[in-house]
Amino acid sequence: MKQSDNEMDIMTTAQKLKSKEMIVFTKACDILVKTQSIEAFNILMSYRNIKDYYRRIYVYSSLCKMKYSSQILPELSELFVSGGRYIMDRILNGVYLGNYNLPEDVLKTALNKYFRYFDDSKLSVVLPAFSDTSDNFDYLISLFKRANSNGARREISIVLSDRVRKERYEEIMKLFSGDAFEKVRESALCTAIRFGDICKIKKFLNDKDGHIRKKAERYFKK
Repeated sequence: MKQSDNEMDIMTTAQKLKSKEMIVFTKACDILVKTQSIEAFNILMSYRNIKDYYRRIYVYSSLCKMKYSSQILPELSELFVSGGRYIMDRILNGVYLGNYNLPEDVLKTALNKYFRYFDDSKLSVVLPAFSDTSDNFDYLISLFKRANSNGARREISIVLSDRVRKERYEEIMKLFSGDAFEKVRESALCTAIRFGDICKIKKFLNDKDGHIRKKAERYFKK
């Protein structure tokens, strides 16, 4: 059977993966990713154990951008917790693109191991993946207390604010209301607004941050 022009283009590009020049190799990977074809995916799969570390990273980065990457989710899950921060970033990009979801136990293992590397942009991808359970709520509180960067604390506080239930409301308000970082206090205000707690909302009328004061004022002007 005669090969189609597309198949021939893919095979021609695949030959460039054998180049000794890194720039030729990476460009070939990029072209294969753009096809989003199973043929291109299988070609890249055959290079994922290449000896060169940087090429291997680039191959996994390329695979994670493809819609077929969910087929190797167990392999990606293992690499996410054992492959180091650089491969972790590439695998997380696949989650961001919607190509697959990592299991909660894998996410927790990675967070426990590499939490200092999870900035706000990474957490904005990871945190929504946790199901809304009491155990996960407790886990997110523990992450909030561990977080050293304001960006990470903001992202965690947003999720906790969105998910808090009545029985945990006072706990979250106590945790967030007096925080030095205004974005965390803003999460406290959002929580109070969601629960319609007039007394606590009024306290934010005197907050040292102008944005928070205005947000509290708008509540009473509705």
